[in-house]
Amino acid sequence: MDKAYLYLGCKVPTSQYAFELSVRTILKELNLPIEIQEEFNCCGFPFIALDKSAWLYLAARNMAVAEREKRNLVPICNGCFLSFNEARAELLVDSGLRKKINKQLAKEGLTFKGKLRIVHLVDVFYEAREEIKAKVTKDLSKKKIAVHLGCHGEEERGEELIDGIPRLEKMMTIMRDIGLKTEAYPTLHECCGAGGIISEHDMPFKMAGNKLTELIEMGYEGMATICPFCQSQYETKQAVISQIIKKEVKLPVYYLTQLIGMAWDLDEEALGLHLNASHTQ
Repeated sequence: MDKAYLYLGCKVPTSQYAFELSVRTILKELNLPIEIQEEFNCCGFPFIALDKSAWLYLAARNMAVAEREKRNLVPICNGCFLSFNEARAELLVDSGLRKKINKQLAKEGLTFKGKLRIVHLVDVFYEAREEIKAKVTKDLSKKKIAVHLGCHGEEERGEELIDGIPRLEKMMTIMRDIGLKTEAYPTLHECCGAGGIISEHDMPFKMAGNKLTELIEMGYEGMATICPFCQSQYETKQAVISQIIKKEVKLPVYYLTQLIGMAWDLDEEALGLHLNASHTQ
C-alpha cells in the first residue's frame, strides 16, 4: 500500500471515540504506512449546500496537505470520503475554480493538484485481507452479523470500482474472512436516516427502526457499520427508536474494526467496546 494520512473527520474525535480507538489499534497491528496528520480541518461536507466555495476550499486544503507530503488520504467517515471525492472531481474539471481555490491555498504555501487517491477504509482492509485472516485466533463462526456499509460508502455516484468489486461485497468478504456469518437482506441498501434528523422528527428513527427490527426477526445477533453517522443512528438511538416505533429494539451494533479486533482476541478497551451502548458479551 502507498503511504497515506488517516483523516478522522469531525464526528469521530468528538463523539465516536470507539471508532478512533479501534481504527488506530487495527492499523497498528497491520503495520500499514498510514499516519495521523494534525493539520487537517473539516472536510467541508456540511457546507456543500450552503457555500460551494467554502466546501471546495476546506476539502482542497486537506488534500493539498496530503499532497505536500506525497501521501494519499484515508478518511474513516463516509461523508468525508464523499466530500473529498466530489470536490477533487469538480476541481479537476473546472480549471478556473481550481485556480481560485489555489490562490487562497497559496497563502499557506499549499497547492491542490488532485493527483492523490482518496482511499476508503474498507478498500484498505480488503487489500490487507490475507494478513487480517492470518491474525484470527478467536472463533466467531456462531455469530450472525448484518453488514451496513452506509450510503456514502457505496459507489452510487459514478465512483470507479477498484478491482471491479463493489465495496459492499468487499466488506462482507472481510466479515466472512474473520469467521462471521453474513448475507444480503431486504433493506441492505437503505439509509440509516441520520441525514433527516435536522428537518424531520419521527421519519429518521422509523427508517432505522425498520432495518433493526427486520434484522432481529431474521435472527441476526448484531450489525457491522463503517460510518460514524450510521453507528450513531443505529447504536445510540435505540431507546428513542423503540419509543417512536412502539416496539423494543435491542441489537448490538459494532464497527467493522471492532469485529476484526474481536476476531484477533484483542483487548476490549483497546477496541473501544466499553464505549458501545449496545455491546453485549
